[in-house]
Amino acid sequence: MELLAIPRVLWERRIVVALGMVLAVAVGLIAGRHGGAAGGTALGSTRMILDTPDSQLVEAAPNGATKLPQRAALLADAVSTAAGTALVAHAAGVPVAQLAVLGPAATTSVPQVSTPLVTAITAGATAPRSPYVVDLLADNMTPIISVAAYAPDRLRAGRLAAAAAGVLRSLLVKDDGSRTHGFVLDTFAPVRTRQMPAASSHRRILMAAGALVVFVFWCACVVIATAATGRRHSGARLA
Repeated sequence: MELLAIPRVLWERRIVVALGMVLAVAVGLIAGRHGGAAGGTALGSTRMILDTPDSQLVEAAPNGATKLPQRAALLADAVSTAAGTALVAHAAGVPVAQLAVLGPAATTSVPQVSTPLVTAITAGATAPRSPYVVDLLADNMTPIISVAAYAPDRLRAGRLAAAAAGVLRSLLVKDDGSRTHGFVLDTFAPVRTRQMPAASSHRRILMAAGALVVFVFWCACVVIATAATGRRHSGARLA
């Protein structure tokens, strides 16, 4: 069959082609739904503040308050080590090989702002293949450590954030139960979880690709079936 005859064949059988279009749209919607669910990520977050038992932060002229932000950053970096990552994985009940813990030292090239967008970009760029990611943010202005934990669902994201907070607090405690150098780490924002939206562009690509493949295959079947029918009728007339 000539290529110029294909549009005419499809137009003559436009009802059948329309049925194929409906089928293609349905397949595209199914592909987009499954693709979005597979790429979904949940976020668990909490915030902690480093202080001393006599609270240097509320003193009029505190002696050691200026050193608290640096100590908070060092504490957060200690969790990003191999030993700290193993502690977080054990506390959260996740495989240590599937967990990536990012400390402030790993994100010095990006703004230290505690927002889901910044932490998601940093976590994705640094450990794109890890299903579990903990991002610890600390700046040089305040002794606040922000914990952002990413997991496949909200339950595990919340558990991962709580585990990271527990490991942070445990680093300030000696074996005998006393506080190391008299520091305390208080939680002033409880663990919150929410489902992060899947990438809409990825879902749209899956939908378009699925619909296009089904529609092209349907049209090809219509053209092939028409050509086969035409050859059969021609053979019958010649006989």
